[in-house]
Amino acid sequence: MSKRESDQLQEDSSENKDPPKLCRSASTQLWQSILALDQEWTANWSVCANKESTLSKFRPLMKLLEISFHGVLWLTGTVIAFLLAHRVQDIEIVVNLFFLLIFDLIVVGVTKVLFRRARPSHNRMDMFATVSVDLFSFPSGHATRAAMISVFFIERVELATRFAPAVIGFCVCVGLSRVLLGRHHVMDVVFGFVIGMLEYIVYLQFWIPGSVLVKWLEDYFGHIHL
Repeated sequence: MSKRESDQLQEDSSENKDPPKLCRSASTQLWQSILALDQEWTANWSVCANKESTLSKFRPLMKLLEISFHGVLWLTGTVIAFLLAHRVQDIEIVVNLFFLLIFDLIVVGVTKVLFRRARPSHNRMDMFATVSVDLFSFPSGHATRAAMISVFFIERVELATRFAPAVIGFCVCVGLSRVLLGRHHVMDVVFGFVIGMLEYIVYLQFWIPGSVLVKWLEDYFGHIHL
């Protein structure tokens, strides 16, 4: 093979490799652009991040929304509701909600560790009852929990079904508060909503019927009127 033919083969080989490189480069640039836009929106919308922020007077309200969907509060509430429940259908709802909350904590915790995305630089780590994974930002646990619980209640609780727009509105407010407080990037919240809804769909495959719970909790049911 002549030197000219060899050079031609090398050129052809380089040309064949260029398209994948170009695709990877374009994908990287697109992703970097999305992240830059996400950070820009986050910085512009974090108007309650601290006392010097534009809308700092609304920070207590945002903090109240933060506490309203804290995992500890909901887990404690489901345990109390279980102890006070007197009907099989009510206990079925409460027990499945409890396991769904546990499932959410596992999914969010693992995802945070895998992505390890830092919280916005202007965030103040003054959150209530945090653990090590709460140092990471993606996804927003409040957003996943709000979306998951909202879908759960709309699907399973008659009263919530009647007021579905209000339930959805409150869910959106909780997610928005995460950005306004400077806790999360916009993308953390958006993906959090998606993950929360997917969690509910997945959990439906493991839903525990009331009849099964009666067998599992026979001693408990023996002391109440069903």
